[in-house]
Amino acid sequence: MKWDRASTSLLLDLCINEKESKFNWNNMGLTQDGWRNVERKFKELGSQKFTRRQMSNKLQTLKKSFKRWKDLQRHTGLGRNKSTSGVEAEDEVLEDEYGTENAPDMNALEEEAHALGDPPRYLD
Repeated sequence: MKWDRASTSLLLDLCINEKESKFNWNNMGLTQDGWRNVERKFKELGSQKFTRRQMSNKLQTLKKSFKRWKDLQRHTGLGRNKSTSGVEAEDEVLEDEYGTENAPDMNALEEEAHALGDPPRYLD
């Protein structure tokens, strides 16, 4: 089963709701109560069935993507593309800084396959 845009957005909305309105969040992420609530609501509202582990892995992948983009925003000597909010630099510079192992998997789902330096999807 693959993550689509609607499922990913639903997961993020549910996690944000747990964090902001119910405070079921700690330094590591969602609490056990938070995950129970997310699982229950996701089963009610989502069109696909994912396990807690799959949802947790997806959330971690999104966090890593955001952290990589945020790190690039703070990096000096790189250009910024105001229209996309992405970082502009030669591919070699980005690969030297972050290594090819940290580059996004271009064979991944279309929603996650974006150029290194572009803002992560679902940033809003």
